[in-house]
Amino acid sequence: MVCIADNELGITRLGASSTTRLGNAAERNRAKRLVREAFRLSKDKLPHSADIVVLPKIPWQNPSLEELKIELPDTARRAKAELARRV
Repeated sequence: MVCIADNELGITRLGASSTTRLGNAAERNRAKRLVREAFRLSKDKLPHSADIVVLPKIPWQNPSLEELKIELPDTARRAKAELARRV
C-alpha cells in the first residue's frame, strides 16, 4: 500500500513501515530495506515534492528488487493522480 502527500520542500521523501503480521523482525526489516533500496534506485522516476509512505502488502511475497523498482514509481504515480483528483 502506498500513501502519498504533497510537500513544499522540493524533495521526495520515503517512509517505510510494516506490521508484525508481515513476519518476524528479520522479514519486516528485509521488506523495508528492499523498499528503501527501490526508492533510492528509482528516485528520478518518482513524483517530485512528495512524501511517500509504503506499507508492504500482506502476505509479503518477497518480490525482487527489480520488481520493486518497476512497481514503486507506477504505484506512486497512480497515488499522486488520485490525490490530485480528490483535491
